[in-house]
Amino acid sequence: VLFIELDPHQVDVNVHPAKHEVRFHQARLVHDFIYQALTDALSQSAVIDKPQVNESAFHRVEPTESEEIEHSPEPEKVQEPASSPVPERVYQAIDSTPAYPGRSDYEVKPRNSGPSETSVR
Repeated sequence: VLFIELDPHQVDVNVHPAKHEVRFHQARLVHDFIYQALTDALSQSAVIDKPQVNESAFHRVEPTESEEIEHSPEPEKVQEPASSPVPERVYQAIDSTPAYPGRSDYEVKPRNSGPSETSVR
């Protein structure tokens, strides 16, 4: 979900009869802003490796008929999974969650202004 605050005069809402679309008067500027915001947010987040799947946890060998007859039915014992400590990289990823507008720790980053920027009015 994107929350974009713009001057209402910069948005044309009469593009689609059911108001399913809007058109920005400075579409390239809006595109570049969203692109840069997503790039910054994704570069702030740390990548967490996908956990390894233990195939034996999902594979159950069914007993044969002769094994079922030989053994009296006993209640199945459920093994509790061994608790393993949370890796430090998980905490680092949580701590480096990207800031976004509306969060108490959000800070506006200054943008590099180059000589190619122009103002259109």
